[in-house]
Amino acid sequence: MSKIEKTNESVAHAAIFQEKAIRRAWHNEEWWFVVTDVVAILSSSVNPNDYIKKMRLRDKELAQGWGQIVTPLRIETEGGNLGTPFGEQVAHAMRSGQVMILEGEEKGGSTATDEFFDVLSANFERLDAETLALNEHHRTFPGLHDRWQILRKK
Repeated sequence: MSKIEKTNESVAHAAIFQEKAIRRAWHNEEWWFVVTDVVAILSSSVNPNDYIKKMRLRDKELAQGWGQIVTPLRIETEGGNLGTPFGEQVAHAMRSGQVMILEGEEKGGSTATDEFFDVLSANFERLDAETLALNEHHRTFPGLHDRWQILRKK
């Protein structure tokens, strides 16, 4: 029988379900779980991020409410802090004059954390002409609000 181990500690722990770990953190008096871990187990998918993306393409209501359903949360785990997303790390590491090409939703969407977009606002300038030209040929699917942005580090 499958079960999830319980704990009352206010820190991150992995829950065990069907002998697989699900990362989680205690936040606002409740457990928050890493969605990709849950989807990987329930779907048996080897690529849960792609599975989620396809799910959102097929289900318009899910796609529209994704930002409210799945809220980014920093999680401290045994392997280190998963809270500084890779994109934010890259943005900090870039040198002045380097260019970032970003495809996804704007701040408030499900592409990245608000902190990531705060880093972009503070440290990057948007190359409007190049961004506009790239988006002229951009194709998307119903329910998705992804757009291209070309940014140069100040």
